[in-house]
Amino acid sequence: ELFEALNPVFAEKWQADTGRSLTIDMSHGGSSRQARAILEGLPADVVTFNQETDVDVLAEGGLLPEDWRDALPNGASPYYSLPAFLVREGNPKGIEDWDDLARDDVAPVFPNPKTSGNARYTYLAAYAYALAQNGGDQAAAQEFVRAVFDNVPVFDTGGRAATQTFAERGIGD
Repeated sequence: ELFEALNPVFAEKWQADTGRSLTIDMSHGGSSRQARAILEGLPADVVTFNQETDVDVLAEGGLLPEDWRDALPNGASPYYSLPAFLVREGNPKGIEDWDDLARDDVAPVFPNPKTSGNARYTYLAAYAYALAQNGGDQAAAQEFVRAVFDNVPVFDTGGRAATQTFAERGIGD
């Protein structure tokens, strides 16, 4: 939705500045999936990824310089974000923190960590939480994350699809 709003404004400015018209075709999907598609030939002039490893894939494939992180401040990362919990209206299950996602009566919806950068960040956030709660015990942290992920009814390919599964299809808590 953000790019649907920004793209026409950008195209108008581009034409005013350069005198050339611009066509923008969007492709959406998990960050890693998009990186693979570009390596396999999907033409792209602009991409947005949510993790640097997907940019590394393009650099390893020869589409970017290996030192791409040095091109801009902050290692070329424009922002950082944290996971947020979206719950059903009124929060009927009283979901407040990560521990609640490990309860047997809660079904969290996540993207698939194999195809989504969002999911990798979510996995790492859950793992970091469990490490903090368990005094750095890695085995306990792994068991906690396993309990949370065992409750997941659907692993969608990306964050957008997971949000649609929750909000539009009514799956999960």
